[in-house]
Amino acid sequence: MTNLKDIDNILARHFANEPLSDAELSALEEYRKDNPKDYGQLSSLLGGIREERLVGVDTTAAWEKVEAQLQAEESRPLLRRLYPVLAVAASLLLLLGVGLFAYNNLFGTIEKQFANNLEQKKEISLPDGSRVVLYPYASLAYTESEGARKVELNGDAFFDVTHDGKDFVVESEDLKVEVLGTSFTIGGDSQGNRSVTVSDGRVKVSTNSEEIVLVKGEKVTVSDGNLGEKEVLDDNKKVQTFVFDKTPIADAVKKIEKDMDVRIEMGSGISDNTVTTKLNISAPIDAVRELSLLCNCTYDSISPLHYRIYKK
Repeated sequence: MTNLKDIDNILARHFANEPLSDAELSALEEYRKDNPKDYGQLSSLLGGIREERLVGVDTTAAWEKVEAQLQAEESRPLLRRLYPVLAVAASLLLLLGVGLFAYNNLFGTIEKQFANNLEQKKEISLPDGSRVVLYPYASLAYTESEGARKVELNGDAFFDVTHDGKDFVVESEDLKVEVLGTSFTIGGDSQGNRSVTVSDGRVKVSTNSEEIVLVKGEKVTVSDGNLGEKEVLDDNKKVQTFVFDKTPIADAVKKIEKDMDVRIEMGSGISDNTVTTKLNISAPIDAVRELSLLCNCTYDSISPLHYRIYKK
């Protein structure tokens, strides 16, 4: 069993995103299993350290905020014991201008970093409730602000995204994947190609010059920054049926948004409408067109995952 002093140092370096040896990683995993509550408190408090160069940061003011957060938690035995080690680590990083504690409520955004240094897959939960399976030696940085969720991925991972109305964007090397709530895998091969495979829902995959929309059972490979042809892994045509009988259009829109992983904005003066129709559709644009006809509205296609219906 690792002694308290050793585990203190390991925890401090772990939350500072410093590399750990295999023995230290084993000790950290053992500590997590034996002390899930204490580890959860530390993880929630510290939120990791954002390892990127910061320009024009007031390190004194930033550290005062960090110190206040730590002092507020000093009554907890574990945090009181770790306070000197974590304080020194955070102070050095702030003074060097290469790191900053990212607290959920400190700067108006949520920032978290996750890494899998093991040889097997590792499941993690993002702050928004989304589930991610990190493949061996993969890592990601998660940022959530008022209007969007963003992930920067290094390596391979499976995502099961929570549908909360906010855009969810994953950037990995030269590709970008945009979703609302769905399940998909970003992977790579020995030739350095990247691929996106959709397990459920709908995603938009883009590079610097191309984009494509994938649905359940489809896959695309990116090679040298270029999108390949769409591969259909499931030959069944994805036709969805919606039946509405004097349904408030707002409720109909919510149902379509949820089932087709799409965002449909409604302008003012529309929500009082009701719709009676049966839709057999395979693409969200078909539902948007039908709803627009029923309420005598106009629609705009902002993206394959985002539409707007409004009165002129």
